[in-house]
Amino acid sequence: MDHEQPIPKNCVNILRHLSQRFANGPKNMFEGPTENTQPELALALGVVRSAVSQPLSLLKSRNLIQVIPLHAGGKRRVNVYFLTADGNRYLQSIDHT
Repeated sequence: MDHEQPIPKNCVNILRHLSQRFANGPKNMFEGPTENTQPELALALGVVRSAVSQPLSLLKSRNLIQVIPLHAGGKRRVNVYFLTADGNRYLQSIDHT
């Protein structure tokens, strides 16, 4: 995996968290793991919600995560984040160095 710059540690922490949960994506467009939402990721990592916004954007831009908007009741949607195959490969590559 060849990227311009290394992935910052806070991004790697998000990838590791996502790699341990629901690797196969959501079951359908209405059900997804709340553990993979921005507020829950922040809580799990011990940071404020705004602290995961930019890292999630960076990971998405590098195709290391995918964002799936799921219905959360009515017209409301919630973004749920999942590791991509590239994200998995990236984690394996840094774990084996």
